[in-house]
Amino acid sequence: MERQHSEIHDLLDALDLLQYHDAFRREGFERLESIVDIQESDFEAMGVKRGHRRLIHRRAMELVNPTRFSRDLPPISSPLLTAHLMRTFKLLL
Repeated sequence: MERQHSEIHDLLDALDLLQYHDAFRREGFERLESIVDIQESDFEAMGVKRGHRRLIHRRAMELVNPTRFSRDLPPISSPLLTAHLMRTFKLLL
């Protein structure tokens, strides 16, 4: 008997992204552990928007391994962010 609410349902609900739940279920992604190694192509096949992919994957990783992944970690660096920080710190010096 299928559970009414899967771990993925709860994750998507917390992120306000329940529109993807049926696609995850159809593809067999019902447990957090199942999306730890999910590939970009899997997300694409399910029609998940790029920004939503990042949110879903990061939150799943935080829940599966909370000691390794923390919300206190800085966001992934980008050239624009690096340039901005360098300008900011030069102004402070």
